[in-house]
Amino acid sequence: MKNLMLSILALLMIIGVQLSAQPTQNDNINAICKKCPKGTKKGTNLIKNSDFQSGNVDFTSNLTYQATGTLSDGKYSIRHSANLGNGQWAAIDHTTNTSKGLFLVSDGQANRVTWKQTVAVSPKTKYIFCAFVNNLVVKNKNYTDPRIEVRINGTAVVSQTIAENPDQWINLSTGWGSGSSTSATIEILCTTSGAVGNDWALDDVSFHSCTPIEEACHNCPRGSVPGPNMVKNGDFEAHNVDFSSTLTYKASGLLKDGDYGVRNSTNLVNGQWKALDHTNGFTDGLFLACDGKAGRESWKQKIAVKPETNYSFCAFFNNLVKANKNYTDPLIEVYINGTKVIGPTALSETPDTWVNMTALWNSGSATSAVIVIKTAANASVGNDYAIDDISFRACKMNSRHIKGRR
Repeated sequence: MKNLMLSILALLMIIGVQLSAQPTQNDNINAICKKCPKGTKKGTNLIKNSDFQSGNVDFTSNLTYQATGTLSDGKYSIRHSANLGNGQWAAIDHTTNTSKGLFLVSDGQANRVTWKQTVAVSPKTKYIFCAFVNNLVVKNKNYTDPRIEVRINGTAVVSQTIAENPDQWINLSTGWGSGSSTSATIEILCTTSGAVGNDWALDDVSFHSCTPIEEACHNCPRGSVPGPNMVKNGDFEAHNVDFSSTLTYKASGLLKDGDYGVRNSTNLVNGQWKALDHTNGFTDGLFLACDGKAGRESWKQKIAVKPETNYSFCAFFNNLVKANKNYTDPLIEVYINGTKVIGPTALSETPDTWVNMTALWNSGSATSAVIVIKTAANASVGNDYAIDDISFRACKMNSRHIKGRR
């Protein structure tokens, strides 16, 4: 009997360990939020009190706050699943997946802002918004379903109806480009009207920046690190300035053999072309689009340099032609002061992605670097490519490396 009891106890301990190892909802809190584009990394969450565990602070609302009791139309509160105060409602905290975890609940009124917060942002930067919402009404009541809308600086970026069935948290997530903005005012509201139903919960609001992963671009010698980017308008967000080209500039319309333009993904005008801005991953982000011609300079810029210094060049290229067309692939070449440092490197149609090309260059006795990008391919069908995020950085001795040598 004693051995049997010990065996049962051991089995219960194993089960307990396995149960405790199961992921809680908190482990996957942002698992289905939209991800930053390839080549960028996610910053910290800019939203204060994003999970409402601090209560009714750090945000504003156009609804009326009610701390306890049953909410009526136009009221909101911060509650947990045990004190919702309405027998028709059910929800458990998304953050902790426990009955004591807090979240915002709303008995909504159409087009009145339920939650609002303003955060500081950097211009020309991509951000990812994410939040979780839940229809509070228990299943199969067939009441009015709330339609939740998210606005950033007055523009709707997400809108979705939350059904009673299934009774679960729904993820709202999208990307947003800051453009020239230095702040983002985020508003979350219900746009549907209805005195019966139209009740919803909000939890785990996040707003993250997506910043470039610089390391992918640099090949400075060991013990040195890249300095600031010396290329002007390397991301083309300032349009057709700070560089020259022997191709013909065309501001709009279809590009033909020997033309170039500064475009975004929505105004490429060519049904055979496809590309999304490398800098921020948005449809309105700009890049250089070229209908290439062999030997012609697609992009050229002169930069002052210091003699006897290493410099790291990097740029991103994309074959504009959609995958599997089997047109002529562009052959990218990069020259610095007339010397080829990259290429000819073919840009394949498949996969349809941005390709990074780098080179290390020593200035020798030079005091300037004339950088030229061109294609070596000669074809009127195909040979179409995009350029974005050009950088040229001096390799500076790493301070930690200097200390280590003392």
